[in-house]
Amino acid sequence: MLAAERRVRSGDVELAVREAGDPDRPTVVLVHGYPDTSARWLPVFERLEPRYHVVSYDVRGAGASSTPRGPNAYSLEHLVGDLGAVIDAVSPS
Repeated sequence: MLAAERRVRSGDVELAVREAGDPDRPTVVLVHGYPDTSARWLPVFERLEPRYHVVSYDVRGAGASSTPRGPNAYSLEHLVGDLGAVIDAVSPS
């Protein structure tokens, strides 16, 4: 399995996104917790890739994603917006 990597913008943050599998299959988005990164999901990618389009991303402030300043930059509203930006980018239909 070779996960493709790309960047997705969410407001003033760039999120590092990994994806594998056929984009025409159902998409599964995996979100890690703090202090992990999307690499945490790579073993799961291998199991899901034959049947799904699998996506994970480094949440804001983690891994290869950009790090905004201030505690308000990590509000639930921002985190939900980031997830929405990733979903829109990888599964626009």
